[in-house]
Amino acid sequence: MVVQHLKDKNFLGKNVVIGSGKVNFTSIFKSLNKIDYKGNFVFENNRGEDSVITMRDNLNFIRSVTKKAGYKI
Repeated sequence: MVVQHLKDKNFLGKNVVIGSGKVNFTSIFKSLNKIDYKGNFVFENNRGEDSVITMRDNLNFIRSVTKKAGYKI
């Protein structure tokens, strides 16, 4: 694996802001940690009202989840 494509969806299948949908990112990063994944990540998500703020929030969410999962970015 070279790139992980990160996005979140709600229970209706609609793209939503990362962390607000049904994807269990902690579990995903724990699994990536187990296989020692060191590749890149790409975000795909709903932009929210302000795309810069949404991207900042996404990054903060992913940093929090990776720390919880023991995955170092």
